[in-house]
Amino acid sequence: RSQLGIPDDALLLAYSGAFVGWKDHSTVLKAFSKLDPSLNAHLLLIGKGEPGSTVEQQVADLNNPRVKIINPRPDARKILGTVDIYVHSSRREGFGLAVVEALLTGRPVVATREGAFMEYIEDGRTGMLAEPGNPDSFAHKIELLARDRDFANRLGEAGREACVGRFSPRNFAKNMCDFLERMLPKTDKLSRDESPA
Repeated sequence: RSQLGIPDDALLLAYSGAFVGWKDHSTVLKAFSKLDPSLNAHLLLIGKGEPGSTVEQQVADLNNPRVKIINPRPDARKILGTVDIYVHSSRREGFGLAVVEALLTGRPVVATREGAFMEYIEDGRTGMLAEPGNPDSFAHKIELLARDRDFANRLGEAGREACVGRFSPRNFAKNMCDFLERMLPKTDKLSRDESPA
């Protein structure tokens, strides 16, 4: 945190994702502005601008020194380990690798109640789901976690356990093989010593 200029006693939020429209950084920035100042919240946006992106301008307009942008970097996963709450307001994720990586660090996550997140986040048990494009919903979930650190820690631990169970290489390979076997047509298998007629 000291390398990033973040106080040790700050409530650190982070969002990692390319600065493109459908990642909807605007919702997180608006939610951040609604948080109670007594929380001493800081927001770290990890990403870089793509053509047409307005994220940098939105941050400049906010004019809040507690909002920082850093470019993607090799130690981004390590940075997630210093975060108190990970937020992700993306609107159309097919999977959401950054969210899974945050869950695997044991951090509580607030993501959009939409798309892939609903497949692996159980609201209130393994993470929190906020309404799409709704800054009030995101702010409410963030404040709930910020004010109940025991609940936030339990949520983070449960999210990590769920991800380890679901996305471990062994389980992923088994699930993929099971899926392929269900999709492939059933055919008679030849024994090794038989040859086609």
